[in-house]
Amino acid sequence: MQRRSWSSAEVRFLKLNYGEVMESLRRYAERALEKGARAVILIGSLARGDYTAFSDADVLVVSDSAPENPIERLRGYIDPSTPIDVEPRVYRSEELIDMALRGSRLAIEVVEHGKLLAGDGGVVVEVEEALALRKLVEKAVDEYNKYRAPEAKASIEHLKRGELKVRIEGTFCFTCGFYDYIDDLKIELEDAGVQVEVREVKEITEGVEVTFTVKGLTSRARERLASPS
Repeated sequence: MQRRSWSSAEVRFLKLNYGEVMESLRRYAERALEKGARAVILIGSLARGDYTAFSDADVLVVSDSAPENPIERLRGYIDPSTPIDVEPRVYRSEELIDMALRGSRLAIEVVEHGKLLAGDGGVVVEVEEALALRKLVEKAVDEYNKYRAPEAKASIEHLKRGELKVRIEGTFCFTCGFYDYIDDLKIELEDAGVQVEVREVKEITEGVEVTFTVKGLTSRARERLASPS
């Protein structure tokens, strides 16, 4: 009778005990909290469930006391005692939120597949709200452009914590009420679920640059996010 020969990958897969690995990662996360981390979140293939025998453990360490130097950040969270290689990514809370506001793939991964290993689960909520805010801003600008074209067209210059800068270009008249175009955009943003106030208006050759102070999601938008249909 012919015997089956096992490949090295199959042998390693058989030795991979997911429960044991997760328990080890939770202990790793608790040690990270003792070092000052706010939260530790598992991402990547182990979080999604499509891991293989050769998978590392990708973890997001949120630490508001993380040093500026990237190497110094990692040094504090490298731990060779775990039964699987741990690949930490270390960010401060504010950095993670700004990444979410830019639509970062990492932020999306945290919300869609991340598993909290230890610490403050509010981190995930904050990231989810930042991603939602970005989508609502994009939706509001799209709606604005639908009914204000062709005399005015808005485009997002940047979106970060507490601030949205939008460029409005077009053929509108500066001396006959161009602020109406800004007010209309503010209304669209608030109808979409984003609380804003106009902070600064700067005239440029092609139109205006408007900087809004972003106060966050409206209560109605938060309710929709908490209870998706």
